[in-house]
Amino acid sequence: MAVRIRLLRMGKKKRPFYRIVVADSRTKRDGKYIEKIGYYDPIPDPAEVKIDREKAIEWLKKGAQPTDTVYSLFKKEGIALEWHLIRHNVDEKVRNIEIQKWEMARKLKEETIRKKEEKEEEKVGELETEVAVEEKASEESKGSSKDIEEAVEGGEKEVAEEKKAKGASESSESEATSEQGSKEE
Repeated sequence: MAVRIRLLRMGKKKRPFYRIVVADSRTKRDGKYIEKIGYYDPIPDPAEVKIDREKAIEWLKKGAQPTDTVYSLFKKEGIALEWHLIRHNVDEKVRNIEIQKWEMARKLKEETIRKKEEKEEEKVGELETEVAVEEKASEESKGSSKDIEEAVEGGEKEVAEEKKAKGASESSESEATSEQGSKEE
């Protein structure tokens, strides 16, 4: 009987949740399984993975083959490294040192990612404030351009009123000259 360590899908539609199980390779994906060794929830960020390390190593020693996805989860949890060291008959003391090195490197990597995300968030915040300042400045310039337009319109009205006044004064002058001309005759 070929035994595989694989994912068993659970959860709702569009909300997957997987159990990591040991099952016969001939059974259906969501069929019977021999033993549950963990779970994988891909929805949260970062994805949540919980695997019983001892059970996984025990089944790997018995010859169970992990699927590609389960193997990648084993890598993320350090089980693949431990299994590699066991297969190559590495002393337990050396194995523990290697696992500690791996855990330290993992923590360092997570911390650098977290710092990078914080810097990106700061940049986004700065950009948002710059955009807000620019919008405010453009609104103020629009307001001042409206004031200018109103002043221009007001000036045009004043000019028109002046023209009317000049026109009225000219017509009154022409009337006055025409009256003087008619008086002289």
